[in-house]
Amino acid sequence: MVPHPQKSVIFLVSTILVLSPILCLILGWGGMWLFSPNPPKPEITYAEFPFEIVYEIHGETVTVQDVYVCEYVGIGFDKGRGKHREWKDYIKSSGEEDLILVEDGSLKLACYVGFPEYYMSDPETYDYEYTPFIGYIIHPNEYGGTSYGGLDAEPSLNQYDLKLISWKLSEPIENSFN
Repeated sequence: MVPHPQKSVIFLVSTILVLSPILCLILGWGGMWLFSPNPPKPEITYAEFPFEIVYEIHGETVTVQDVYVCEYVGIGFDKGRGKHREWKDYIKSSGEEDLILVEDGSLKLACYVGFPEYYMSDPETYDYEYTPFIGYIIHPNEYGGTSYGGLDAEPSLNQYDLKLISWKLSEPIENSFN
């Protein structure tokens, strides 16, 4: 039996209409990944930055001396930035990205000590003013994820009788990228 030519044309047109958007997305993102240049690799790929934070909780003074670690992990890709350098950062003693001061169930009061792009002098991703120290609250949000709050920190700081007294952070390194 010979297929009806009109049915074949309708099938072909339908298939093209359904697959075209999918192919455009795959080829578009794949093409961006394949044909955009890789960002240069940093000369220094690992560095440690000592810091000291002094805070008071329930009238007791606590001094934390630790090290913030920054490490180049390779090339990442996302639709907002395209190809970019990926960095890993953590507090050496805990492995956490931030210094946790108080943990009470799902609520965490943490200190932000910086970000790797700043400390490693990454010129492509560091394009805004650096605030050397920000105390903020890490808390669950209504979507099941995590939120970071700064303006709403005061009530929780008061609730836990927590006061930030002083902090000393390291300066960024001088790095080059080839």
